[in-house]
Amino acid sequence: MALAERSGDAVEIAQTAGNLAALALRAGHNRLAYDSACSAAQRFESMGAVGLHRQINSLTMARCAAHFGQFGEALDLLPALCGADPGAAVPSTLQVLARVTLCSLLSWLGRPVDAAQALPADDLALAPLARALVLLARLQLRLGDSDAAPERQTLAALGQQVPSLLDDPLLLRDWSLYQDPREAAPRLLQSSARLRQGGAAGLANSLEVVAVSRLMLFDDAAAATLARRLRRTQPQGLHAVSYPPQAWWTLAQALRATGSAQARRDALR
Repeated sequence: MALAERSGDAVEIAQTAGNLAALALRAGHNRLAYDSACSAAQRFESMGAVGLHRQINSLTMARCAAHFGQFGEALDLLPALCGADPGAAVPSTLQVLARVTLCSLLSWLGRPVDAAQALPADDLALAPLARALVLLARLQLRLGDSDAAPERQTLAALGQQVPSLLDDPLLLRDWSLYQDPREAAPRLLQSSARLRQGGAAGLANSLEVVAVSRLMLFDDAAAATLARRLRRTQPQGLHAVSYPPQAWWTLAQALRATGSAQARRDALR
């Protein structure tokens, strides 16, 4: 960023601030991501820029704003990024990301019908990443619904066709909810260890919260051990895709499940 500012090139400064925001978001450094995105947005606005860089930056701002509870700001930013009617032409991957983000936000706000309507239809013409995002978002809305079996089967088939999708930590985080928990938990923990070593603590925390929920299905003691560790590391942050109250509730449930008095006290803190 310092190099871009020394160059004095307004376009380079704006794009570099936007790139920094996107990288910070990916690592789970949400405050840095939000502040950098706001700086870039001001610069894009002053230049009258309307291209892809500004759109990506607006999506970064929206995701961070939602994570921080600034729901009105996120709701103001997202519709312009979603494109045409969800039932219209095949959307771009950026439009799918915007619609999935809007779906998550509306779900957090207790508006499941609106959340479902924000999503495009599953379409073979979508890029594999975009298609996985749509399927996972639909399954999240229908968690526990036995009628979702066809979508789970479609997701499983997509994973077999493009196994590299599960190399993406964010996809792995959501996909793990629909896998055998005994296989999903170790994979989540392996991925989170690599992320933490690489400095992406927020994203690592988000994966480990899901690992706690998977461990609770077969190993309460391991789930509680991980939950205790996350009580110390989670205040460092989560990836913006995580809903903080839900993450803390997951840890509380894991701690309560052990039955010990100390664990119950930890769950209430």
